[in-house]
Amino acid sequence: MAIVLQKAAPPCVAHDPRAAGPVRFAAEELRAYLGRILEVSIPDKTSATGPVVRVAADADDALGPDGFAVEPTDNGLAIRGGGPAGAVFGVYAFLRRFAGCRFSGYAPDGELVPRSERIEVGPLPWTEKPTLWYRGLQFSSLSTVELMIKRMDWMAKNGMNYVMIHPRPDKEGEEDAEIVDPATGEVFSGKKRAYSFAWFRDHLMDEAQKRGLRVDMNHHNLYNWLNPNVYFDEHPEWFSLMDGKRVASYQQLAICTSNREAVDTLVRNVLDFLRANPSIRIVGVIPGDGIGMCQCEACRAMDVHPDDATKPFTGHRSPDGENPSKSRRYALLLNRVADAVAEEFPDALVGAAAYVDLQWPPRDVKLRKNILPWVANYWRCAAHEIAPESCYMNRLFWQVLTQWREAHDGPLILYAYYMGMNAQRGLPYPMAERIAAEWPRLRELGIGGATVQSTERDHHVYALNYLTFARAGWQEGPVDYPTLREEFLTGMFGAAAQAIRPIYEEWDRQARRADEGNPPSFFLEPVPPARGCLIPNGRSIAFLMQDKGTDWFREQTDKARAAATTDREKRQVAAFAEGMRYWIACAQILHAAREADKAAQAGDMGCAKEIAAEAVARYKPEIEEMDRLPLQGWLRNPRVWLERKDPYMLGGLAQLSGLDAGSGE
Repeated sequence: MAIVLQKAAPPCVAHDPRAAGPVRFAAEELRAYLGRILEVSIPDKTSATGPVVRVAADADDALGPDGFAVEPTDNGLAIRGGGPAGAVFGVYAFLRRFAGCRFSGYAPDGELVPRSERIEVGPLPWTEKPTLWYRGLQFSSLSTVELMIKRMDWMAKNGMNYVMIHPRPDKEGEEDAEIVDPATGEVFSGKKRAYSFAWFRDHLMDEAQKRGLRVDMNHHNLYNWLNPNVYFDEHPEWFSLMDGKRVASYQQLAICTSNREAVDTLVRNVLDFLRANPSIRIVGVIPGDGIGMCQCEACRAMDVHPDDATKPFTGHRSPDGENPSKSRRYALLLNRVADAVAEEFPDALVGAAAYVDLQWPPRDVKLRKNILPWVANYWRCAAHEIAPESCYMNRLFWQVLTQWREAHDGPLILYAYYMGMNAQRGLPYPMAERIAAEWPRLRELGIGGATVQSTERDHHVYALNYLTFARAGWQEGPVDYPTLREEFLTGMFGAAAQAIRPIYEEWDRQARRADEGNPPSFFLEPVPPARGCLIPNGRSIAFLMQDKGTDWFREQTDKARAAATTDREKRQVAAFAEGMRYWIACAQILHAAREADKAAQAGDMGCAKEIAAEAVARYKPEIEEMDRLPLQGWLRNPRVWLERKDPYMLGGLAQLSGLDAGSGE
């Protein structure tokens, strides 16, 4: 049966005032969006003329906490979540399916909210529940409170459920350095854009929880549980012995895991955190983002091979990169934490990192079932699927995942790089088509979802990737990518989508043909035996633009400007155009660097320096100007990437030409 909601007889939106916060929030959101669509005030009490739309949550094992049902009632319909979060996801899915809303980017400009005299709802009943239990984005560093809330809002509207946080270790009395948004003057704190858990709790916890989002404390946080700022002076023996000296450095397994007092203190701090934060039920014990482990005799006595403590890191791109002793030490530590957590918090999980030389499962220690490893597909290829028969890199990741699934009886998720890692620096990385195709196979393998490395500052550049994963989390088969791409572009750009679509189509085409060249393009990284892989080294922007040429991309952007009709569309295209300006500059800088390199290899250093100087003079002022633009999700610190001394970056060209990239001379 179908039910009609119409302007002539406005519906009311009702909920139990005693309902959980997310249910109340969902009802308020539904009332607001229906009011905008029908252009009428939506009452919150039963009206005499219109149907009643009731928002509720009832524990329902068939739906699970995130699932929902839209059902007819005697006087209208009900959107009923299997838990409070399900009510939120149900309301937004209802608005997408029946009202034509498109939640492509940050609200309000990144959304399409149609105007209509009537909304036909049906056929009913309609139920949905996610097929992946973990659908998360990361909040690893500060941008602005406003942008961080906008991204949480985007997550809820698109059915994502986990906010993974990475707070810095606290030290009593320590003050954060000030960071200022150059566009707005807003001051927000954080050393190297870090934030404390107290800051997150005070500024963002309520925003996450009212949307039904869960918070996961689970990212490079070993020092949160054994903070050297607190313990090192009194107990240096708790920390790694490196080259004969106890050190507190941000390395990988940066504590002495053989020291019982150190481990007991770490466990106690984890338990204290869980007691103080009953809403958080995933707590990671995650090594630092570096390489190394304690070299003391007691730690070495636990090792598979005595030389593993000083074994150099040889990379993660072949099985030779595995460090079995480090994996063993880490597994023993995790099991110690997991046992203590299970005793007091049987509903909690202990997060674990399978990353670089730890990406393989431990060989002779079985992890407890309440441990949740995330397996990082570090520097995966975006041109191919993670599959048994794929390019070398992605085939290796499939093999690693298969080993994990065979070795571990508990839950397992991916650590996914759908933004192409930080090396992309806000440069396009078209992999949504691969994301859509590979998730049915990953789900069948037993992968329960993914935490996606991501930031607020360049969210829109990768939003189509994120959206594809979000949809993959709610359906069994592959996502219909062409249809989803159309939905995304229409929601993001409205009438201007027709002009921007060819840009996305071209990037998708280039991603598909990345492995066609032999030898591969200079701007692709060859990973033998694949002929060309789209690896996130940032140089791929030149490859993505090389067939059509940068002038074509400018022309398409100009067409989008002309096609935009509403103020919203004009603002959206203007923001996209600033991103395009950055992408074109990067592509042309890379081509200039390639030409300078050719001249240098031919022995013509004068020509090489001239090419480099011209590129620096042309693009350095433009990049500095971009750094002062408002934070809208399209740009992310252009100078940080381009002013590196890499010979193919602006900084390297400045060095070659004899100019100082940081001085403006």
